[in-house]
Amino acid sequence: MAARTHGPRRAVDTQVVRQLESEWGELALSRRFVARLRAWSAETEILDFADGEALVEATRDRPSGPGETCKVLEALVIRAPSDELALRSAVQVMLPRFTAIIDSIGGIDLDERAAMVFAIGCEMILSCPPDTARTPIDYRLYVNTRRKAIRAATRERSRAEDPVPTDDLEWCLERPAPTDDMELTPGRGLEELLRWVRRHAHVDEDVARLMVLTRACDVPLADLAQAGGVSVPTLRQRRLRAERRLRESLEPRVA
Repeated sequence: MAARTHGPRRAVDTQVVRQLESEWGELALSRRFVARLRAWSAETEILDFADGEALVEATRDRPSGPGETCKVLEALVIRAPSDELALRSAVQVMLPRFTAIIDSIGGIDLDERAAMVFAIGCEMILSCPPDTARTPIDYRLYVNTRRKAIRAATRERSRAEDPVPTDDLEWCLERPAPTDDMELTPGRGLEELLRWVRRHAHVDEDVARLMVLTRACDVPLADLAQAGGVSVPTLRQRRLRAERRLRESLEPRVA
């Protein structure tokens, strides 16, 4: 038997997409969601479905001719700003479009890319304006999300090529070794470094500690994510934003 070959990872392989699919599998058939569907169907027959799986299937099987608008998605987007289940349903309807965007963008880590695209996608759903030209709403959400995601990915790539200056960190950096339970004994240098990061990056103590533990003390992001009950992409995004603030704060000094 020939050995199986594996291609590059794709969006469906990311933790974000797997979590969304798993979450939807439970939510779509839950009593909570079915009860919300009944409430929606009392307002409009467009959302008259037995459960969430039937709702999503209807949007995937609809005709796709010119000018065809997904009425179900429109009804969900209208409700999304005030109804988290409507927002979550809209994200599930757009999942194939969002994963296509993730796979079409290169240059940054796949998991970071996935987290970024879904964050932008939610933003686009929540801010989607009415369209008098009747452009299909799924197409509008796809185009607007992809455009903003490409711009964001381009910025991240340029920042990755311009690393955060570290000269100012070295004067107070002592490198204590993490113990087995990840409890660091904070020496004077570590505490000074934490205060320095908080002051210059304008972040709270948890984010400053994330930066120091992973950058200065070599604690793996995966260990911190497991200890904190959050995903690695989430912590990576928090650290990236904090490092961006730190770099912007230091730019006048290092110019």
